[in-house]
Amino acid sequence: LTACGCIANLDFDSAAEYFTEAIELVRAIGDDWRLSQILGRQAYLAAMAGDPVAADTIGREGSEVAGALGDWLNEHWSRWSVGMSQMFRADLD
Repeated sequence: LTACGCIANLDFDSAAEYFTEAIELVRAIGDDWRLSQILGRQAYLAAMAGDPVAADTIGREGSEVAGALGDWLNEHWSRWSVGMSQMFRADLD
């Protein structure tokens, strides 16, 4: 499901369906590592699709989950997405 979401690329609405289902499954089994991967990619795609609200919301959750796991790569992707969201909104504090 995550791969399908990534392949959907900038069609964020289609990708969101795959990511939503994948997130439900990983939450049900308590797999935070995969959750951090999915949130990182979903936040990145939201930023690339030009949706600053989704990029910020998803990116913050992804950063929190990945940070708790010590998953620096997905934490970086999530934080990058939050930064892009701030840039899109001219929130450069």
